Amino acid sequence: TWRVSFEKRKSEQQSRWEKELSGGAEFEFADCDLQKLYESCTLTLLQFNDHDFISPGPFLYHHFWYRDAAVMLRALDVLGFHKRVRNVIDAFPNRLTTDGFFRGPDGEWDSNGAVLWSIQQHFRLPPRHLWLKNWYPDLKRAAQWIVRKRKQSPNGLMPPSLSAEHLGTVDQYYWDSFWSLAGLRAMVEISGTLGKEADAHFFDKEAREFNQNILDSFESVSQRLGEEIIPATPFRNFDESGVGSISSIYPLALFGNELKHPANTVEKLREKFVDEKGFFHPFVHSGYNPYLTLQIAHCFLNLGEIAKAWEVAETVFRQAAPPYSLPEAIHPRTGGGTMGDGHHGWAAAEIILFLRDCIVEEKEGVLSLFKGSNNRLIQKGRDVSLKNIPTSFGTFSCSLSFSEEGSATFIFDWSFRDGSAPTA
Repeated sequence: TWRVSFEKRKSEQQSRWEKELSGGAEFEFADCDLQKLYESCTLTLLQFNDHDFISPGPFLYHHFWYRDAAVMLRALDVLGFHKRVRNVIDAFPNRLTTDGFFRGPDGEWDSNGAVLWSIQQHFRLPPRHLWLKNWYPDLKRAAQWIVRKRKQSPNGLMPPSLSAEHLGTVDQYYWDSFWSLAGLRAMVEISGTLGKEADAHFFDKEAREFNQNILDSFESVSQRLGEEIIPATPFRNFDESGVGSISSIYPLALFGNELKHPANTVEKLREKFVDEKGFFHPFVHSGYNPYLTLQIAHCFLNLGEIAKAWEVAETVFRQAAPPYSLPEAIHPRTGGGTMGDGHHGWAAAEIILFLRDCIVEEKEGVLSLFKGSNNRLIQKGRDVSLKNIPTSFGTFSCSLSFSEEGSATFIFDWSFRDGSAPTA
């Protein structure tokens, strides 16, 4: 490398990444530090994507997990890097067994649900019916595997497993059942989209039965614990591992607002285990966990409690300093990493998804902008802009600018697909 100057190599790398970034969405926030964090997390996700492979870390974690991939691919999708996402998804069958199991690490039952959910989410941005049709036989086998697997348990939930390893030792985790239920519901939508009405009816019936088994389990747990909350498993008392159960709110949105257990769970996690440094998790990934903290914040965002969402999120944002790398767990005394690599891809994805969903919300055919924002994202006198933002309706761009006199100008431009425009 002595033959090529540092400045030339630096310039070449900058040009390469600028070209890569130009193919995606652009967010310009009011707060400079938050802007740098967002840009760093975007680069992290791109760096951890090696064509048809995505990993949550560059060294120790340079391996594949479906659950990490589901969140990271969703972040890449909302950033507009659809081709990258599709390359990874199309390699999923490399780990598909003959009985329909998308095998991650042995004995973890969340992967089929993660695959079905990921393909459903990706298909919406934007729809490619031929691609989905080619995938359908494998997806049907994966959904049938979930149906068979959960019926191995007397209570109709997914059997005991190691599950997401930060939850503890082998047990019957709600995490696995929640992702599997989301997978069956995704299959109902996929079957209906492709006109497979008999399959849609079958999987809808199975999903409803599965949902009722989960609700029955909640009732049993509530009677045992004396409150309407969701511990990590039906048999464990409530502790920090209950953070796995809030996946029912974010990202899966399984039960709606009529069921109080999920909202009570995230509130209890905040009250008992979140302090000024974030959510402290003593299980396996011991330390303050940025990605778990952001999941709690995102739950509050989805529940419409914006102030609490930002209060929790800021515990992570305050600790992000150049080069804006966040590990899987932060040491409570030193501030260094206690688990995995120094830069965690899942943490980067959660930051991207939280900031994006503060600005862009799609719900029941309505597109809302800046609904979850505060003055770090948008403030008077600071221009902000969104460019080429993908949604299930199509793409849009908008900008908010201020004159020296203090007047504001908002410009909105869109390219929605025929028949897919938002109702409001």
